[in-house]
Amino acid sequence: MSKTLDIDDRERNVFYIDAREFNKSKSGYDRGTGVLEYFYDFQKSNRKFAKDFKKYDESNIVTNKNLPIGDYLHNDVCVEVKEYRTGDLMDSIRGKRLATQSHELFKLRNRELYEHPLRDCRILVMTDGDGFEHIKNSPDVYKGLLNFGGETPVDYVNYTNMYTNGNPYEHLGDSLMHLFGMNGSQIGRQSHVSMIKNTNPAITGLLSLDTMNSSECKKVCDGEGFTTWSQIPDILINPKTDEEDYVYGYNLLLKYTTPKKAEKTISKMTGIPIKWLHLKD
Repeated sequence: MSKTLDIDDRERNVFYIDAREFNKSKSGYDRGTGVLEYFYDFQKSNRKFAKDFKKYDESNIVTNKNLPIGDYLHNDVCVEVKEYRTGDLMDSIRGKRLATQSHELFKLRNRELYEHPLRDCRILVMTDGDGFEHIKNSPDVYKGLLNFGGETPVDYVNYTNMYTNGNPYEHLGDSLMHLFGMNGSQIGRQSHVSMIKNTNPAITGLLSLDTMNSSECKKVCDGEGFTTWSQIPDILINPKTDEEDYVYGYNLLLKYTTPKKAEKTISKMTGIPIKWLHLKD
């Protein structure tokens, strides 16, 4: 049986993957292996933050311990992953488990509880087009995610097409490397208190993406008449042309925020890296 890591005992510059991430899924592909495969390819690339991980090997990649909360941990960042396809997301929401996990992630940042608190703790929801459509049309699901977003940011990541890449977890691996590379440096730009107190779920949903400040999110929702979370993906990322691009949503956001923030918002909502979105002419 794998031992459980004490968060305060974590070592610096060590990549922890919860041992349970290597359990085979229904597809026969375990998530931990998929993330590691991407990580080794990432090390050899010229992508942002890759140089920070080039010297990592078996000596500082730990896969034989359980994490007390979360699935992936590196320095001051902890990430919990929920998958739509496996039923884990839906079961966690309806069984109240995700509410508990969200609160535990939130507490990891508390300096009164931990000698070495974390800076960035978040939930990554893995889904695809059908899954996202179901989430935004299921009030119990999207309201549940919005509630958790008040304490712990919730982001969305697309599955990678297995028929073209063979590894469905490449986008997840890419998101993890980006979060680990930043190591929480982006945290603090917005107040999570404003997310909790806000009464418009559409504003709360945009805030949980952590791409725009509260004033910008309010302007978007007030200007476009957004009052529910489900309206936002309907307008911003449902393709408006036969070419199935996301330029319409990007251009809409430009009325209220900067090009960089608009790009990040569309990227977060689709799970597609900015460079693959082709949002600018």
